Amino acid sequence: MSEPTRAIDPVTLTVIDNFLTSTCRDMGVTMMKTSYSPIFNESLDFSCVIFDPQGQMLAQAEFCPSQIGTIKFAVSWTNLVWRHSNRAMCCCTTIPIAARVTCPST
Repeated sequence: MSEPTRAIDPVTLTVIDNFLTSTCRDMGVTMMKTSYSPIFNESLDFSCVIFDPQGQMLAQAEFCPSQIGTIKFAVSWTNLVWRHSNRAMCCCTTIPIAARVTCPST
């Protein structure tokens, strides 16, 4: 039997949402400032997203919206690969097959 869910008031929900979204934005700004590649620091061709352990998206930054629709596949792939890990993790992937998409290069 599952635990009953607790209702969260709208103010608390907004504060948590803003904090998680701000964290994603901070991750993106750090990537832009520390990267050598113009793909990151000029064209903003990356995504910063926070997921829960079950793979549900909690927050995202607005760097490359075209990747948001496919990032859930990358998270599913990562969960499959790291399913035996019992610790929190941060994953960065550049494997197109993980997201089941390849973006065209121009």
